[in-house]
Amino acid sequence: MIAAVLLASACSGTRIIDYRRSEVARDGGSITAVPLPGIIGGARSSVDWAPADEFPMTLADRSDITYRPDRFPGSPGIAKLVEKILQDEGVPRELAALPWIESSYQVGCYSSAGAAGPWQIMRGTGTQLDLRMDSEIDERYSWTASTRAAARYLQYLHGLFGSWGLALAAYNCGEGAVQRASSRGTTSLENLDLPGETRSFVPRFANALRAYQSVDMTGDSLAVIWAPPGLDLRLLAASAGIPPESLVMLNREFLNERTPSYGD
Repeated sequence: MIAAVLLASACSGTRIIDYRRSEVARDGGSITAVPLPGIIGGARSSVDWAPADEFPMTLADRSDITYRPDRFPGSPGIAKLVEKILQDEGVPRELAALPWIESSYQVGCYSSAGAAGPWQIMRGTGTQLDLRMDSEIDERYSWTASTRAAARYLQYLHGLFGSWGLALAAYNCGEGAVQRASSRGTTSLENLDLPGETRSFVPRFANALRAYQSVDMTGDSLAVIWAPPGLDLRLLAASAGIPPESLVMLNREFLNERTPSYGD
């Protein structure tokens, strides 16, 4: 299995070639430097935000939590990575505000209900979304894999219900609950008989999105590189001149602090 590993591109060990390529620069290290795809960086994308009416922004003031741009818990590099993946998957980059309310942008977040990672994906849902979960890797904790999975699931829910408001509600309480509520004669999000948590969830998203659109995204960017099976992350960190704890946290999905031992 060739594994994707995140590196902070501002670190001295990573040399940017251009937007599409990077390489880990090593002086006599034990790992051969190889050009690798996947720089996520620079300024925020010039692609416009989605039209305001695509999201239930009128609910923002009904949120029981007020989100502020200056209290955004994520890093600019992670946020730009998430936006880029969402756009690559064909969904609005506004959905990058969702991990703010799901996990406070904490990749290691784990709920009492068993939801894991920045997008708070349940194990059963992760299986349906083809995420790897075994004794060596749990891709629910991968920024790249979990974001792609969440994007595809949200795209499916949007196709099923026809609006991002209902898709977000279904992401929180399950598509079955939204289908049952919709079958009673209304498709208006505000009038649906949904669980109390979900009735709070969508206004929180709208409030978080409003704040997210004003977050200062200047700062370090990230590079996605491909690593061989069984690579010790701390060895990679030492070779690339990156603090090992930082590299391990960026790649929380590798449960043993090394890439999986098996190949595809």
